[in-house]
Amino acid sequence: MKDKLNFFRLNSIWPGLWFVCACIIMFMTSCSNTKYLAQNQALLVKNTIRLKGEYLTKTEKENIRNDLNSSSILLQTPNYKTLGIARVGLWLYNHYDSSKESSRLLGWLINKNWLKPPVIYDSGLARQTAQNMEDYLINQGYFRASAHYEAHIKKQKASVTYLVNTGKNFLINQIRYDIQDSLIRSIVVADTSQSLLHKGIPYKTDLLVNERERITRLLNDHGYYQFSTDDIVFVVDTVNTALLKTTTNPFESILNVFSAAKSREKPTLNIDVVIRQPEDSTDYRRYFIRQIHIFPDLPLNATNIDTTQFYRMPYRYFTIYTRHNLFRPNVFYRALYFHPGELYSRTAYEQTLSQLNSLNQWKFVNVRFRVVPDSLLHGSRDTSWLDANLYLIPEKRQEVGVSLEGTTGSDYELGSSIGLSYMNRNVNRAANILTVSLKGGIELDSALNIYAQEMSGQINLNFPRFIVPFGLRRISRFANAKTNLNMGFDYMNRIDFYKFQNYYASFGYTWNETATKSWIVKPFVLAYNKYSNFSPAFQQELDSNQFLRNSFQSVFLEGENISFIYNNQLSASQRRFNYLRLDLDESGLLLEAVDGILKSASGNKTDFTKLTTLNYSQYVKLTAEYKHYYNWTHATLVSRIMAGVAVPYSGSQAVPYIKQFFAGGPNSMRAWHLRTLGPGSYKYNASNLVFVDQTGEMKIEGNLEYRFDILQLFGGVTFLKGALFTDVGNIWNLRTDPSKPGAAFHLNQFYRQLAVGSGFGLRLDFNYFLLRLDMATPLKDPAVSAHDGWFPNGFRPLNLKWLGKNLVFSFAVGYPF
Repeated sequence: MKDKLNFFRLNSIWPGLWFVCACIIMFMTSCSNTKYLAQNQALLVKNTIRLKGEYLTKTEKENIRNDLNSSSILLQTPNYKTLGIARVGLWLYNHYDSSKESSRLLGWLINKNWLKPPVIYDSGLARQTAQNMEDYLINQGYFRASAHYEAHIKKQKASVTYLVNTGKNFLINQIRYDIQDSLIRSIVVADTSQSLLHKGIPYKTDLLVNERERITRLLNDHGYYQFSTDDIVFVVDTVNTALLKTTTNPFESILNVFSAAKSREKPTLNIDVVIRQPEDSTDYRRYFIRQIHIFPDLPLNATNIDTTQFYRMPYRYFTIYTRHNLFRPNVFYRALYFHPGELYSRTAYEQTLSQLNSLNQWKFVNVRFRVVPDSLLHGSRDTSWLDANLYLIPEKRQEVGVSLEGTTGSDYELGSSIGLSYMNRNVNRAANILTVSLKGGIELDSALNIYAQEMSGQINLNFPRFIVPFGLRRISRFANAKTNLNMGFDYMNRIDFYKFQNYYASFGYTWNETATKSWIVKPFVLAYNKYSNFSPAFQQELDSNQFLRNSFQSVFLEGENISFIYNNQLSASQRRFNYLRLDLDESGLLLEAVDGILKSASGNKTDFTKLTTLNYSQYVKLTAEYKHYYNWTHATLVSRIMAGVAVPYSGSQAVPYIKQFFAGGPNSMRAWHLRTLGPGSYKYNASNLVFVDQTGEMKIEGNLEYRFDILQLFGGVTFLKGALFTDVGNIWNLRTDPSKPGAAFHLNQFYRQLAVGSGFGLRLDFNYFLLRLDMATPLKDPAVSAHDGWFPNGFRPLNLKWLGKNLVFSFAVGYPF
């Protein structure tokens, strides 16, 4: 099987480029950047934060140090070093001069955004940074914190050390509520079980900021439309005095000055939650929803909206003003979370906004609330009302696309394909999305003869709701649920091997359990894998290899797929986040039950296979993948581990070939070509094999990748990025196969069979997609017995001949994980 994500080798070109890049880096690092400075200037080359604090855990110290390194606190940072080696932007800045003849060529090659002026050490900014650090710690409850700096200048290079002592963190002793409005007080006090403030926990300003936001949301959800965070003040351990805030404090303070006993070993403080009495008595009104007006097909340049220019369509509890009647009213009925007569709710507003955006029908979605003036109210004016207006600008209903692709793999030299796609995003005016795709391609061998032919097609229909035989409308609304119907076919003719046809269909659901948890459940998955036209040579190999023969049987698959995804990345600026995916793929259980019924009804005279002339596959496949991301300003460290096992059961002797695991290629063990690693320590001789692809029933893989920025391109629209990575893993079979010694998994020796590869990569990040080139070499090959497989071909990275033979290059679209 070929790699679906563009994979090729460039062994003849890139070793030389590797050597050139190494020479450039060595040249840049050898040149001093200080010779361009004035005599009284010093280049800032290093910042160090020495942190001291009582009762701080290792994690707390790390978090504080990371916070103190933020750009809002640390006012001067050294010029960025690519790979920690060379300040490329500074070097270009120093060597580029548009007035010189020698710089004209350089000007054609580089982007002006690459030029980074030197960061000149400024003692005033260092002093302000120390003050920022102290102010930040005070806002975090370290009221006895201190910070100062020491600068060391040598040969016009400045290193600054910030000496920071947090002191003891204050603990919260008591929380009290000073709320004069009786109704607001009852709402807030009744919800104190959800409060973020608790006795005995360390005080942090972030706690107060988040608690203020929580109380504001609580009151907004109870109809207080105009209530804001500015209406809440926290008073800490004192009465009316000056604010806890120095004139240089860059952080907004929401506190009054504390007065605590400094002699305490564990100092404590009390917090009063104060909701002030408003100057305007209407500020704390509770608002109800009066009317809902929906404009579903506004033009892009709409400004003043004249409702007389629209067709008015009342439906249930809202009114639609439309020009072209593009959507059925039921689309909005399912999307609205607020209703006339109900109290205004901020959560309902946000859920409505999210639901409308998730339909992918509109370029812009704007939900506005308007306070109804008392003069327009005909009844009692003791109740305040809001009108909700939904302004929606639709996307194009239909789109057609064409794609071209060039590929290569471990068993062919060149491949090309063309793909056509069609999308209708509003089928039956119900926001149902239909996508149709067709793809055809060929692969050529080294003599440019056709090696394989491929064709595939797919139809997918997405419904923005649960489609079930019982009522789940409310559940589907709250979960952004979708129902998916998918069907398609794959055809491949691997000339001199076999023909493969796969027909499949599935029906299932996706929904979000919470903001971080989602599910994909497909209760019905059908597929028919048909292999035919085996060449004599490949048939001979099948006859001699039982595992391969069983893998290439034509089978019918019926089963279920269940996937659970956890992703706690809630913002793009989040420093750390985790990703977990668990997959269960089962086939044959239902058909086995059908088989039993047929045998029982016929007295064992017939079964599913005899009745349909189709064998069916029975297996269970489990896969788990965990990723952890750690972000810095210019870099990201990604760690990943995945494990999977596929087990045939009952009458099946092997898992279907397309369901087995493989290793190698641009998205797996990148130091090996696609499907050429493993299984286990099995060593195959490619020259003696007709069919090279190696697969297994079990896989373990771990990856560590350090991604970093290099340069901005095209005015900052594109980034050139780099990566250093190490991959560890392999595949195995679950049963011993005499034809493949060392391929079976054994708990007491599998760790010896883990392959290790490492390398370097370049990426062009266009924001909406990413092109990736990776180059890697094997460091440990389990198929090599000498030295436990370590450095199977030696290790001479500066030898061009060695690089040409041992570097594996792969090109792909998107990150590998």
